[in-house]
Amino acid sequence: MQLRYEQLNTLLEKKPLAPIYFVSGEELLLVQMACDSIRNSAKKQGFSEREVFYAESGFNWHTLLTHANNYGLFSEKQILELHLLQGVSESAAQTLKTYASDPPANKLLLVITGKLDRRLLQTTWFKSIDSVGVFMALWPMEQAQLSRWITERLASLGLKAEKEAIQYLISATEGNLLASAQEIEKLSLYFASDTQHIITPEAMMQALSDNARFDPFKLTDAALQGEAKRCLRILNRLREEGVEPLLILWSLSRECRQLASLAFQLAKGQNLRTLFQTHHIWEKRQPLFQQALQRHSLTHWYTLLKLATQSDRIIKGVISGNIWHALQQLSLQLAGIKPL
Repeated sequence: MQLRYEQLNTLLEKKPLAPIYFVSGEELLLVQMACDSIRNSAKKQGFSEREVFYAESGFNWHTLLTHANNYGLFSEKQILELHLLQGVSESAAQTLKTYASDPPANKLLLVITGKLDRRLLQTTWFKSIDSVGVFMALWPMEQAQLSRWITERLASLGLKAEKEAIQYLISATEGNLLASAQEIEKLSLYFASDTQHIITPEAMMQALSDNARFDPFKLTDAALQGEAKRCLRILNRLREEGVEPLLILWSLSRECRQLASLAFQLAKGQNLRTLFQTHHIWEKRQPLFQQALQRHSLTHWYTLLKLATQSDRIIKGVISGNIWHALQQLSLQLAGIKPL
């Protein structure tokens, strides 16, 4: 079953849990929210244990099937969470097809990956998952969808805003979902003592102005512009202000993924202006992207993605390391500073 993001909670409330959920997309916040909804619903239905797998080069796929067929003494319900860090390889496809052919009753498989090539939706392994599970492709929201999402998010915090105020928020965050979510959290504090009134465009403008400070997106912009010293200043301020490393990493890795995709298509001879339109790159950000593409080779973009993956594993506790040092290295290399 293929599902839209806005249909998920209704499905989880009204239908029995599916044996497999496959969540795909580059919009990290949506992926995170969708997976949290699935995990919380599973927990309410007795799935008390969770085993997490990170599939990268050298991953032993028999491990997943062994866990799937491991029935404990008390047959505990368990979530098997599989992160496909390098997309769907041939081994991954075969394993998922095997799993979907006879999914164990006491297990729930949650597969998480980045953007999936639409051609894969016609493969036999995907059809085997689709026949027994739920597939969600989470794309960046269009403006109308984002407007509804912001309205609902504000309402969940007891706030209302005029349509023009919401449009101003979208414009201020350049349609970035995570940035919008962060600003809404700030708005909930800003208007904490005045939830009875509707937020006007003027009030929204004042609130956003008062809340202005360094944020992960300023770090990303500084890195894209090649401003290494400014990157260090912003990163230090973010650390002092207690900004979560995950948000910083998301901002940096999102741009790296998009730029790696652009670099790959440029290497195949495609036109940059056309690619900007295809990838919905805002006009004011196009010069930043152009600078970054001129600064790095396709191979180096893959190196940056590897650094981002390592940082993610540090955050998740899979490997040891200083996350702030890792974020510093990622942002400096994105800015064009060669590693020591």
